[in-house]
Amino acid sequence: VGQVYGLAVEKTGLGEENTVFLYLGSGYRPVRAEWVVDRPGLLVDVYPIAELRWLGDEKVKALIAYGMGLLRLMEQGRWEEEDPLLKLYYQGLAQRYEHLIMGRETWSHSTGLRWLEMCREDEARLAESYLRDVEAGRVEEYFEPRAVEPSMTGYYLGHELIRWIEEAGVALEDAVRLPEEEARSLTLSFLKEKARRSPPSHDSA
Repeated sequence: VGQVYGLAVEKTGLGEENTVFLYLGSGYRPVRAEWVVDRPGLLVDVYPIAELRWLGDEKVKALIAYGMGLLRLMEQGRWEEEDPLLKLYYQGLAQRYEHLIMGRETWSHSTGLRWLEMCREDEARLAESYLRDVEAGRVEEYFEPRAVEPSMTGYYLGHELIRWIEEAGVALEDAVRLPEEEARSLTLSFLKEKARRSPPSHDSA
C-alpha cells in the first residue's frame, strides 16, 4: 500500500493525510472510498479479493491504485454513486488514475485473460446496453462480477469515455473539474456515438 500511495502522491497530487483500512467484509467491491472522520478514507475488503482470486502482487497493486484514484476524486469533491451517467464518468476517471499511477494499463477489474479483448470487440453493444439501462436506472451490474463474460464492463466503458474526452483536447485534471451537467452531457454523447456502431444483438452487460 505504501509504495502505491507514494506513486499516487507523486503522479496525481493526492494528499498525504488519507487513511487506508483493511477489513473482512462480504460484498463484491474490493475497494471503495468513503468519508471517514471528515476526510477521504480507502476501504480495502480482502474477502472479494480472495473470492475473485485477485491475489497476484500486480493485481493487488492495481486495485490499490484504482482506490487512490477514488480518493483523489473525493479530495476534489467529485464523487456520485446514484446518477448512472456520473457513475460511469467518475469510475472512468478512477480507472485512468490507476493507469497513471501504475505507469501502464493494468485494468484492476479485469476478470480473465481475454477480458480487455472481449470488451473492445463488444464495445458498441456494451455502450448501447449501458445507454438503455441508464434510462431504466439500473447500471450496477456493469460494476459487479457476473457468470457471463465479459463482466465488470463499466470500468472499461468509463475508461474509454475519459480517453475519448482526452483525445478531444481535455486534460485529465480538467476532466475531473468539469461541472456535473457537462460531465453527464459528455457521457451521454459518448455512449450514443459508440452505440450507433452496434448491430442488433441480445441484451447483456
